[in-house]
Amino acid sequence: LFAALCLTVIALAVIRVRQGTTGRFLQAIQSSPTAANSIGISGGRSRIIAFTLAAGIAGFGGGLLASFAGRANYQASFPYVVGLVWVALVISAGARSIQAAVFSGIMFFLLPATLNRVFSWPENYLEAHQQAPEWMQNLLGLVQPNWALPVSFILFGIGAFTYAKHPEGIIEAQTNSSVTAVLRWTERRKAKIAANSSTDAPRVSA
Repeated sequence: LFAALCLTVIALAVIRVRQGTTGRFLQAIQSSPTAANSIGISGGRSRIIAFTLAAGIAGFGGGLLASFAGRANYQASFPYVVGLVWVALVISAGARSIQAAVFSGIMFFLLPATLNRVFSWPENYLEAHQQAPEWMQNLLGLVQPNWALPVSFILFGIGAFTYAKHPEGIIEAQTNSSVTAVLRWTERRKAKIAANSSTDAPRVSA
Protein backbone atom coordinates (compact mmCIF):
# COMPACT_ATOMS: atom_id res chain seq x y z
CA LEU A 1 0.00 0.00 0.00
CA PHE A 2 2.85 2.36 0.86
CA ALA A 3 4.58 1.57 -2.44
CA ALA A 4 1.35 2.24 -4.37
CA LEU A 5 0.96 5.57 -2.55
CA CYS A 6 4.55 6.52 -3.38
CA LEU A 7 4.00 5.55 -7.00
CA THR A 8 0.88 7.71 -7.22
CA VAL A 9 2.60 10.74 -5.69
CA ILE A 10 5.65 10.44 -7.94
CA ALA A 11 3.51 9.88 -11.05
CA LEU A 12 1.46 12.99 -10.29
CA ALA A 13 4.64 14.98 -9.68
CA VAL A 14 6.10 13.85 -13.02
CA ILE A 15 2.86 14.72 -14.83
CA ARG A 16 2.90 18.14 -13.16
CA VAL A 17 6.48 18.76 -14.27
CA ARG A 18 5.75 17.61 -17.84
CA GLN A 19 2.76 19.94 -18.07
CA GLY A 20 4.64 22.82 -16.48
CA THR A 21 7.25 25.20 -17.78
CA THR A 22 10.15 22.75 -17.48
CA GLY A 23 8.31 20.06 -19.39
CA ARG A 24 7.37 22.44 -22.19
CA PHE A 25 10.94 23.71 -22.37
CA LEU A 26 12.21 20.12 -22.69
CA GLN A 27 9.69 19.40 -25.44
CA ALA A 28 10.82 22.51 -27.30
CA ILE A 29 14.48 21.52 -26.93
CA GLN A 30 13.71 18.02 -28.17
CA SER A 31 11.86 19.35 -31.21
CA SER A 32 14.47 21.93 -32.19
CA PRO A 33 17.35 22.95 -29.91
CA THR A 34 18.32 25.82 -32.21
CA ALA A 35 14.82 27.29 -32.25
CA ALA A 36 14.54 26.86 -28.47
CA ASN A 37 17.82 28.71 -27.89
CA SER A 38 16.74 31.47 -30.25
CA ILE A 39 13.74 32.32 -28.07
CA GLY A 40 15.77 32.28 -24.86
CA ILE A 41 15.16 28.73 -23.57
CA SER A 42 18.20 27.49 -21.67
CA GLY A 43 18.78 23.88 -22.63
CA GLY A 44 21.39 23.29 -19.95
CA ARG A 45 19.18 24.51 -17.12
CA SER A 46 16.20 22.43 -18.24
CA ARG A 47 18.34 19.31 -18.63
CA ILE A 48 19.88 19.79 -15.18
CA ILE A 49 16.41 20.03 -13.63
CA ALA A 50 15.29 16.89 -15.49
CA PHE A 51 18.42 14.94 -14.53
CA THR A 52 18.10 16.05 -10.89
CA LEU A 53 14.47 14.97 -10.76
CA ALA A 54 15.27 11.63 -12.42
CA ALA A 55 18.17 11.00 -10.02
CA GLY A 56 15.95 11.80 -7.04
CA ILE A 57 13.25 9.37 -8.23
CA ALA A 58 15.86 6.67 -8.90
CA GLY A 59 17.41 7.16 -5.46
CA PHE A 60 14.01 7.02 -3.79
CA GLY A 61 13.18 3.81 -5.68
CA GLY A 62 16.51 2.31 -4.66
CA GLY A 63 15.77 3.12 -1.04
CA LEU A 64 12.39 1.39 -1.29
CA LEU A 65 14.03 -1.65 -2.89
CA ALA A 66 16.68 -1.79 -0.18
CA SER A 67 14.05 -1.58 2.57
CA PHE A 68 12.05 -4.35 0.86
CA ALA A 69 15.07 -6.63 0.42
CA GLY A 70 16.46 -5.84 3.87
CA ARG A 71 19.91 -4.96 2.52
CA ALA A 72 21.64 -2.33 0.42
CA ASN A 73 24.21 -4.21 -1.64
CA TYR A 74 24.87 -2.79 -5.09
CA GLN A 75 26.44 -5.96 -6.51
CA ALA A 76 23.61 -8.16 -5.22
CA SER A 77 20.68 -5.88 -5.92
CA PHE A 78 21.76 -4.15 -9.14
CA PRO A 79 23.85 -6.49 -11.34
CA TYR A 80 24.60 -5.09 -14.77
CA VAL A 81 22.64 -7.83 -16.56
CA VAL A 82 19.48 -6.90 -14.68
CA GLY A 83 20.15 -3.25 -15.51
CA LEU A 84 20.43 -4.01 -19.21
CA VAL A 85 17.18 -5.98 -19.15
CA TRP A 86 15.46 -3.17 -17.29
CA VAL A 87 16.65 -0.54 -19.77
CA ALA A 88 15.55 -2.70 -22.72
CA LEU A 89 12.14 -3.24 -21.13
CA VAL A 90 11.55 0.45 -20.39
CA ILE A 91 12.68 1.61 -23.84
CA SER A 92 10.64 -1.00 -25.69
CA ALA A 93 7.54 -0.20 -23.61
CA GLY A 94 7.99 3.57 -23.92
CA ALA A 95 10.58 5.69 -22.16
CA ARG A 96 8.41 8.84 -22.24
CA SER A 97 5.22 7.26 -20.89
CA ILE A 98 4.27 6.96 -17.24
CA GLN A 99 1.98 4.04 -18.10
CA ALA A 100 4.93 2.28 -19.71
CA ALA A 101 7.05 2.82 -16.60
CA VAL A 102 4.35 1.28 -14.39
CA PHE A 103 3.83 -1.58 -16.84
CA SER A 104 7.57 -2.23 -17.03
CA GLY A 105 7.93 -2.31 -13.27
CA ILE A 106 5.08 -4.78 -12.90
CA MET A 107 6.30 -7.04 -15.70
CA PHE A 108 9.90 -6.92 -14.46
CA PHE A 109 8.84 -8.76 -11.30
CA LEU A 110 5.66 -10.51 -12.42
CA LEU A 111 7.03 -12.26 -15.52
CA PRO A 112 10.05 -13.94 -13.81
CA ALA A 113 7.86 -15.01 -10.89
CA THR A 114 5.27 -16.49 -13.27
CA LEU A 115 7.94 -18.31 -15.28
CA ASN A 116 9.47 -19.60 -12.07
CA ARG A 117 6.14 -21.15 -11.09
CA VAL A 118 5.66 -22.58 -14.59
CA PHE A 119 9.10 -24.20 -14.76
CA SER A 120 8.88 -25.43 -11.16
CA TRP A 121 5.53 -27.13 -11.75
CA PRO A 122 6.89 -30.30 -13.47
CA GLU A 123 9.26 -31.05 -10.61
CA ASN A 124 6.57 -30.43 -7.99
CA TYR A 125 4.11 -32.56 -9.95
CA LEU A 126 6.54 -35.49 -10.14
CA GLU A 127 7.26 -35.26 -6.42
CA ALA A 128 3.53 -35.36 -5.65
CA HIS A 129 2.77 -38.09 -8.23
CA GLN A 130 5.59 -40.58 -8.00
CA GLN A 131 3.41 -43.25 -9.63
CA ALA A 132 3.11 -41.25 -12.87
CA PRO A 133 3.80 -43.13 -16.12
CA GLU A 134 7.43 -43.42 -17.11
CA TRP A 135 6.98 -41.45 -20.32
CA MET A 136 5.50 -38.57 -18.35
CA GLN A 137 8.36 -38.65 -15.86
CA ASN A 138 10.89 -38.56 -18.69
CA LEU A 139 9.07 -35.74 -20.44
CA LEU A 140 8.55 -33.56 -17.38
CA GLY A 141 12.05 -34.34 -16.16
CA LEU A 142 13.47 -32.42 -19.11
CA VAL A 143 12.12 -29.14 -17.72
CA GLN A 144 14.50 -27.53 -15.24
CA PRO A 145 13.36 -24.90 -12.68
CA ASN A 146 16.47 -22.81 -13.31
CA TRP A 147 15.28 -22.04 -16.85
CA ALA A 148 12.94 -19.32 -15.59
CA LEU A 149 15.47 -16.49 -15.36
CA PRO A 150 17.21 -17.10 -18.72
CA VAL A 151 13.87 -17.43 -20.50
CA SER A 152 12.65 -14.16 -18.99
CA PHE A 153 15.82 -12.41 -20.17
CA ILE A 154 15.33 -13.86 -23.66
CA LEU A 155 11.72 -12.65 -23.77
CA PHE A 156 12.74 -9.18 -22.64
CA GLY A 157 15.43 -9.14 -25.34
CA ILE A 158 12.93 -10.16 -28.01
CA GLY A 159 10.63 -7.40 -26.83
CA ALA A 160 13.44 -4.89 -27.37
CA PHE A 161 13.37 -5.67 -31.10
CA THR A 162 9.95 -4.00 -31.26
CA TYR A 163 11.76 -0.70 -30.70
CA ALA A 164 12.85 -0.79 -34.35
CA LYS A 165 9.20 -0.81 -35.45
CA HIS A 166 7.79 1.41 -32.70
CA PRO A 167 10.42 3.91 -31.50
CA GLU A 168 7.79 5.66 -29.43
CA GLY A 169 7.22 2.47 -27.41
CA ILE A 170 4.72 -0.37 -27.41
CA ILE A 171 2.31 1.29 -24.98
CA GLU A 172 2.06 4.54 -26.95
CA ALA A 173 1.88 2.67 -30.26
CA GLN A 174 -0.99 0.51 -29.02
CA THR A 175 -2.74 3.55 -27.57
CA ASN A 176 -2.47 5.44 -30.86
CA SER A 177 -3.66 2.37 -32.76
CA SER A 178 -6.67 1.98 -30.48
CA VAL A 179 -7.59 5.66 -30.75
CA THR A 180 -7.27 5.52 -34.54
CA ALA A 181 -9.48 2.42 -34.69
CA VAL A 182 -12.14 4.09 -32.53
CA LEU A 183 -12.08 7.23 -34.67
CA ARG A 184 -12.43 5.18 -37.85
CA TRP A 185 -15.36 3.25 -36.37
CA THR A 186 -17.00 6.51 -35.30
CA GLU A 187 -16.59 8.00 -38.77
CA ARG A 188 -18.04 4.87 -40.41
CA ARG A 189 -20.93 4.94 -37.95
CA LYS A 190 -21.65 8.59 -38.69
CA ALA A 191 -21.50 7.95 -42.46
CA LYS A 192 -23.88 5.01 -42.13
CA ILE A 193 -26.35 7.03 -40.05
CA ALA A 194 -26.18 9.89 -42.54
CA ALA A 195 -26.79 7.52 -45.45
CA ASN A 196 -29.80 5.93 -43.70
CA SER A 197 -31.20 9.37 -42.88
CA SER A 198 -30.95 10.50 -46.50
CA THR A 199 -32.59 7.27 -47.69
CA ASP A 200 -35.45 7.47 -45.19
CA ALA A 201 -36.13 11.18 -45.85
CA PRO A 202 -39.55 11.76 -47.53
CA ARG A 203 -39.38 12.68 -51.18
CA VAL A 204 -41.21 15.81 -52.35
CA SER A 205 -43.12 15.27 -55.61
CA ALA A 206 -42.87 17.91 -58.29
